[in-house]
Amino acid sequence: MKTDISFRLYVSETDYPLVSYAKKLCDRLKQAGFSVDLKEYSNTMMLSRVVSGKYDVFLASDDFIDVTTLTQMDYMIMDSEEMR
Repeated sequence: MKTDISFRLYVSETDYPLVSYAKKLCDRLKQAGFSVDLKEYSNTMMLSRVVSGKYDVFLASDDFIDVTTLTQMDYMIMDSEEMR
């Protein structure tokens, strides 16, 4: 199945469990026909992109940023049990 949906998924290069999860997520999305480009950034660069709104989708741990301060953002909070 091929779709026209494509996006970039950002993750912190130092958050190894999330990097591993992001890779698995990208593989599954690609199998479903999505075009996904995984980008790993330093915490500083990723925070800059998130705060400025320059992202499609990002994965971050709960201590990365207080998402309630970002008013123009949709987000979902998951615990590690839900990421398996």
